[in-house]
Amino acid sequence: MIWCMRSSLRRFFLVALIGGLSVAALVAIAAILTESWTDTDLRVVLTSLGFSVFSAVGAAGVRAERGPRALLALGRSTIVAAIVSFVALVFALWIDHGEVAWRAFGTVALISLACSHAALVLSSSRSADSQFVTMLVSMSVAAGTLDTALGVLPLVGATDGVSDAYVRLLAVILVVTMLTSILPPLLRRLALTRSGRATIVPSLDRSTSVADQQAFELLVMATRLEALAAAGGDAATEIRQEAQRLQEIAASLQR
Repeated sequence: MIWCMRSSLRRFFLVALIGGLSVAALVAIAAILTESWTDTDLRVVLTSLGFSVFSAVGAAGVRAERGPRALLALGRSTIVAAIVSFVALVFALWIDHGEVAWRAFGTVALISLACSHAALVLSSSRSADSQFVTMLVSMSVAAGTLDTALGVLPLVGATDGVSDAYVRLLAVILVVTMLTSILPPLLRRLALTRSGRATIVPSLDRSTSVADQQAFELLVMATRLEALAAAGGDAATEIRQEAQRLQEIAASLQR
């Protein structure tokens, strides 16, 4: 039941992403063809783009919810932050165009992006990760959180202006965040390529019973699923669960 709800929620965010981008594109095309670009057109485009962006942010939260239980709170926080960010954007675009409204939007938007980043990085972690990859994941989350905190401070008025040195510091931390976010999946793929994920399964002969043959085929399927799960991806958790079910069925056939 819970899995179905999460799947439906993720589908909703995906449809929202597609719909928002489509609406933004159609409005932009109409404005270009009619040679009339009004403030309302701009607001519609920005609203549609914002809807798409924060739908993607919410989808990252759904992915974290589907992972280990330790990430459940992070996933839900990401979804809530995405919704609040979109509401703040709509408020700033259509209701109150003042500085306070835009500062509020910038603050919650940065927080939602930080939550989304942490959700994606942590939900991609694997138990088979090396210590180096685990360290990179921790560095990525820490750098992303620090960069967000430093970005929020000027928005809430906690600092008197932003110096060039402050901007350079933000840029350096952002580069570190990007690097430590990109390297872990590449290193996992490299480790998978090196090992080949080879798993030894018993060979069959002509005297093998039908049940043992079926069990063997199930074990081979489970092995392939485990290899796919180790490569990462959105459905890694579900793949592992299906592989475990196949192994259990194979074990029952061999009894």
